[in-house]
Amino acid sequence: AGYTHAFFLTFADEKGRQTYLPHPDHKAFGGVLRPHLKKVFVIDYWGTEDAVPTPHLKHAVFFKFKPDADKQAIAATEKKFLALGTEIDCVRHLEGGENNSPESHDQGFTHGFMVCFDNADDLKKIYGPHPEHTELVKLLTPIKDQIRVMDFTVKDDFTVKDSD
Repeated sequence: AGYTHAFFLTFADEKGRQTYLPHPDHKAFGGVLRPHLKKVFVIDYWGTEDAVPTPHLKHAVFFKFKPDADKQAIAATEKKFLALGTEIDCVRHLEGGENNSPESHDQGFTHGFMVCFDNADDLKKIYGPHPEHTELVKLLTPIKDQIRVMDFTVKDDFTVKDSD
């Protein structure tokens, strides 16, 4: 869809997210970006702490399902995607879930997943053609409307710890 940059933020809990959203620094950041954006895409989900060392490759995948997609088929797809973390050896960390963002920038996408690899070759040569991944694609194909994928190598692992 023409997106070029991604920012991923992690909050300890809902209180942290609720503090961040109206925060003046968040609003100022949006003000700096806004003149350079055609559109914004936001999706939130509750995950687990990423234990993959920097640098590594993140494979971010977002799903928008057809309006008439069967709810059980969506649930089976979500379950299968999350299982890839234990079924494919090169996956270092996998998390994801259903969108729960209070913002209105999801453009109808309902699920987000983050898959971490040591490098791009693991994604391309092992994960992509792996039979378990191929099975996921077969489950997804009849019910998907759109998929967005963004891969990037983590350049900086800036972690803010609560002072409480």
